[in-house]
Amino acid sequence: GEPLVEAEALRLRAAIARLVGNAEESLRLVEQALELADKAMEASKVTETGQRAPTPVLLSRATILNQRGSTLWNMGKLEESIESYAEALVIYRAIGMQRHEARALNNMGIVFAALGEYEEALAHYKSALKLDQAHGDRSGIALKLGNIGQCYSDLGDTARAETYLAKALAVAEQIGDLSAAADAAVSWGQTKL
Repeated sequence: GEPLVEAEALRLRAAIARLVGNAEESLRLVEQALELADKAMEASKVTETGQRAPTPVLLSRATILNQRGSTLWNMGKLEESIESYAEALVIYRAIGMQRHEARALNNMGIVFAALGEYEEALAHYKSALKLDQAHGDRSGIALKLGNIGQCYSDLGDTARAETYLAKALAVAEQIGDLSAAADAAVSWGQTKL
């Protein structure tokens, strides 16, 4: 009978469904989770004072929207994916969760890059990078530097691409993030090619 707990369980099931390749099931589950989050938001509204919903309710909704964006991205529904990430971004900003904000910006950058809108992708990646730098999230920094480098490579600016990818690889190796290091190395190899 706790809508937020039920919503989180559905969100996790949706993540699993997406990871095993069942995108339709993932989308169905995430939509159910959003309905429960909306139910919790309605229950928490204070009609006379005009206060916004409490942070746990907003955070739950944003987390579900982020999952929805990932599912839609995997399904190739890129515009809808951006809409979900954008709504999550607004919520994260409103409740002051800058690391989550950086993740949403990065996710939007990935989708913009997939759409071939590299300048828009760069703007989102760079905004996310600034947030990660402000918080000292070195793993996030390596990821964003790599994404920026890949964008520049896709644009044909190999000099800038190599600069960012070298930085990404160095940071990833310093912190032992093998995934970010591998991504940067592959992107660097593609740029060289």
